[in-house]
Amino acid sequence: MSYEQLMEHANNIRAKAVWRAVQKHEVEPIYAATSGPEGYYANIPELFRPFSELPDPNGYSPLIADYRVILSKLSSGNQDQDPIDGHQTYLANPQLDKMQAANSNLLDWTGHAAVAFRSRFLTPFPSLVKNQFIIASVLKAALEAHQAMWASARRDIDALAETTIKALDSDPCCDPTKWSVEFTIAASIAAVAAVPLAAVTEGMSVPLTLTAVGAAAQVVAAKPPDSIKENKSGSTALQIVEEMKKDIKTIEQQITKAEERITMSLAANVSDIGRHPDLFVAARPALANATAANVRSGGFLGEAL
Repeated sequence: MSYEQLMEHANNIRAKAVWRAVQKHEVEPIYAATSGPEGYYANIPELFRPFSELPDPNGYSPLIADYRVILSKLSSGNQDQDPIDGHQTYLANPQLDKMQAANSNLLDWTGHAAVAFRSRFLTPFPSLVKNQFIIASVLKAALEAHQAMWASARRDIDALAETTIKALDSDPCCDPTKWSVEFTIAASIAAVAAVPLAAVTEGMSVPLTLTAVGAAAQVVAAKPPDSIKENKSGSTALQIVEEMKKDIKTIEQQITKAEERITMSLAANVSDIGRHPDLFVAARPALANATAANVRSGGFLGEAL
């Protein structure tokens, strides 16, 4: 079976549940309130309908590819290993080396602007680039976590439909029907250890760290929770379908919890980044306040020896 056939599976479950209840002469009080098994099981397709419209995991691929481009632009000799995805290394961008060459090319430049440019822009530039590299990696990991979550949700709901159909098809004349279901959504994502940012200015006693949640198959230094496997049993259509309904709720809860983990991680990072913009963006240059009348003065451009 495949996820694209989920609503077909749902209608099949409805039909098989009705058939089993009628053929096995099941007498359930709850059927009386809905004019028999046909009425009671009529809503099964609607239980699956929201899951038939889950986001396509492949839809995340272009965005993830964009972040890989960003990371390749921010990759330097000091930071080329993706701190979240342990399987990805980026070649150093030689364009970044030109900033370091500026230190020697501007030795003859004097004045306040020259000193400020070296101390407030050239010197912290590698750290700023490293921190921006880490931010981009965290955002890419969040997209990959969502991608893995939806892929697992699709697999789980499709597997549940398949398992339910098999349970309804079996003949429990001698022993109760036994089957099992597995939930993999929570296990598809994992949090990584806090990633320390580079200190841009002196005086930061405790390094600021960012946290990330990514696809469990890709992140480093983390162990995702184990998948959940539950054994089921039931001998009537009602018992089998009621177990299916419980499992649908479990899948819904796992999706919600996975989304909350990703969201909380990103929200915490946004708060930290907002309090420390100097770790990611160069200080505003004094030259931004210069005028045509004073831009050549010692307080701004200064002189070249």
